[in-house]
Amino acid sequence: MMDTFDNRTKIIWYQIENLDLKTEVLVFSKINMGKIPLTNAELIKALLLKKDKNDNEKIKSIRTNISLKWDEIESHLSNEDFWDFLVNENENNYYTTRIDFIFRIMAHSINEEILRAADKKYPQDEAYFVNENSNKEKFSFYVFSNYEKLLKLHEEENSEKDVFYIEKIWDDVSEYYRMFKDWYLNLDWYHMIGFLVTTSKQNYIKQILELTELYQKGSSENGEGHKSSFEKGLRQKIINKLFDNGQIKRKECKDLISSLSYEDNKEEIKNILLLYNLAFLKKCNKNGRFPFDKYKDAEIKWDIEHINATADSRPDDDIHDTESNNRRIWLKAARNIPGIEKIAYRNSAITEAIDNLLKNKHYLTKEQTSTQDFIEIYDTIINEYGGTSEPDNTIGNLTLLDCGTNRSYKNDVFPLKRKKILERSLEDYFIPLCTRRVFAKAFVDSTDLLRWKQEDKEIYVDDLVNTVCDYLLIKD
Repeated sequence: MMDTFDNRTKIIWYQIENLDLKTEVLVFSKINMGKIPLTNAELIKALLLKKDKNDNEKIKSIRTNISLKWDEIESHLSNEDFWDFLVNENENNYYTTRIDFIFRIMAHSINEEILRAADKKYPQDEAYFVNENSNKEKFSFYVFSNYEKLLKLHEEENSEKDVFYIEKIWDDVSEYYRMFKDWYLNLDWYHMIGFLVTTSKQNYIKQILELTELYQKGSSENGEGHKSSFEKGLRQKIINKLFDNGQIKRKECKDLISSLSYEDNKEEIKNILLLYNLAFLKKCNKNGRFPFDKYKDAEIKWDIEHINATADSRPDDDIHDTESNNRRIWLKAARNIPGIEKIAYRNSAITEAIDNLLKNKHYLTKEQTSTQDFIEIYDTIINEYGGTSEPDNTIGNLTLLDCGTNRSYKNDVFPLKRKKILERSLEDYFIPLCTRRVFAKAFVDSTDLLRWKQEDKEIYVDDLVNTVCDYLLIKD
């Protein structure tokens, strides 16, 4: 290998001197056109670790230390639980190397707070501030390059300026990394920040910058410590996100949550249900950690689902006579609901009607016009187990569920949904804690585990409101 490198490798070297940064980048881009582009992190690493023949031992030692710490940070960011807590799924492919995320956050902060001010303070210099819209791909690198130039030219006199600017930049990087680790390791912060980041979707970078500013403020003016002050700020940010009134009281919270509708407030309900799961996890398991990596998994996708089915959600009318016919599957599953034989249908047990329907294939359109017998049996069973002809779109009939499970049972009555949810829970399949509690009917002692009734909905909403209000310290 070394023989190949020493004796059989040739290097093309372009000497670029006395050019401003913009021209250097244009020349570099032209030379490397068509080749694999360097990432922001690789360019910033070169900025910090570039060697010079005049380097002394102190500079060499600092650069060696940076190389080691760099790998350590990159390794820790590879922890999916840590990464998905900070980064939203739809941005996951944005980062070629994960330390790019830290540079991206820092670049926004340095650009707005330091470089913009430098343009006003040193108008005789070439502009420091970087327009992100014009430099999207290499925004972080341009910011750090300009920051390096600013430190070299205008920071206080230092006998070892190279050491100074390298240490200054790297100390800032390390500080941001330590801050993100603090957020992750503190379970209360982890859940509150995870909620704010997750629900910010495309705007999560802006959210993290706001959280960074809140964290760096330190103690509050009324004498609270840093931890208490930061947690208070996090709770207030969640309240502001969920409710228009930042000073909301408990009764107002219940009225607002109870008024939410699946048709008009789908996103708000999804956020409330996510927070409910986080808050309940804190209440029942002090050491529990919500898996944001699973919640953000692009292949799973989470949504809200009706607990009770409705008559208008009956299985598709499939004319094909196969084992996978949706109506046939539904009838066979319903036939096995415990106690279903007690339901009367046309003066006989409904099980007889189901058996006749399956035997004569009257669930098929080609066997019976509009399959009216199937529709009547479906409506009878739906109404028996708490469903209605019209959808109940209130939050008392809604829960958080992954789309895969949702699609597999959206036509099922409550006892069939309950059976599938509990089976999936035993298979170590991730079902949110409060969704499991809904189908286990764990909110109240109940002898009827086959129906989701009005009293169940009311108890469920009360538990949701009280859990969320306790979590956010919302008082009466």
